[in-house]
Formats: sequence, C-alpha cells, structure tokens
Amino acid sequence: ASVRFGSGGYTSARLRTKNLGGEFLHGRFEARIKIPTGRGMWPAFWMLPTEEISGGWPGSGEIDIMESIGSEPRAVHGSIHYGLPKPDNSYKVGSLTLPGTDGGTDAASASASA
Repeated sequence: ASVRFGSGGYTSARLRTKNLGGEFLHGRFEARIKIPTGRGMWPAFWMLPTEEISGGWPGSGEIDIMESIGSEPRAVHGSIHYGLPKPDNSYKVGSLTLPGTDGGTDAASASASA
C-alpha cells in the first residue's frame, strides 16, 4: 500500500506476509534493497512474530534485519526488540557503515537466518 502524508511528498509502502501460508522455523530470508536517502526516510527490513504470545510489542519480539535513517545514508543498523512494554522494553543494536553510491546506498546483502 502507498500512502501520501498530507500535501507533502512522503509516501510509504509495506509488504505484509502474515497469514499468507505458513510460518518459518528455519531458513534464510534475503533481500536486495536500494536505500533511499534524505531526511524523513526510514527504510527497513523487519521480522515480527505471527502471534503475540508474550503480549504486545515488543514482548513477543521484533528482529530488524536492516534499518537505515535517511539523514545517515551510509549507516545501517540491525536490532532485536524484546521484553516489557515501552518504556521498559529491551533492545540490542549493531551498526555498520556501507560504501556510498550516487542515488542511494545499495545494501546488497541484508539477510538473516532463522
């Protein structure tokens, strides 16, 4: 789905695979993602649980395979969120710096193994 924010030039898209035929215990998820640059951009590749058996976010967990903040185009972050509801939740973050290219940054090997 694409949504325009007011009269501004921001749009958003979301690909949701929940309830499309299965859960994954093991395997590999891989994506080739062209990261847009600019203030207000926040491209991400996330995984959420099928069911919230330990409560609402982030109790049942979230895995951020790749997130980038548009004002920091060469930095990518991966994190896990878990535990109690906000503001008492826990998270761990790892970051790395990618080489830059014109027209966005190519995070060619954003992947995770389950």
